[in-house]
Amino acid sequence: MPGVRCRTQGERFRGVHPGRLLYAEGKLFATGPWADGPGALLVFAVERAELEGILEDDQQ
Repeated sequence: MPGVRCRTQGERFRGVHPGRLLYAEGKLFATGPWADGPGALLVFAVERAELEGILEDDQQ
């Protein structure tokens, strides 16, 4: 589903976490929690402009 943004995918595939969709598309390379506190490391395999769009959609 190239060109479909994270938020649209989450709405289209109700109940599927957007991170799983990004991983399946090869856009999210790896994730993991920080060992010493809240938060996580996310490693994306996309250009900066696309990453900014993904992060913006995640905050809505």
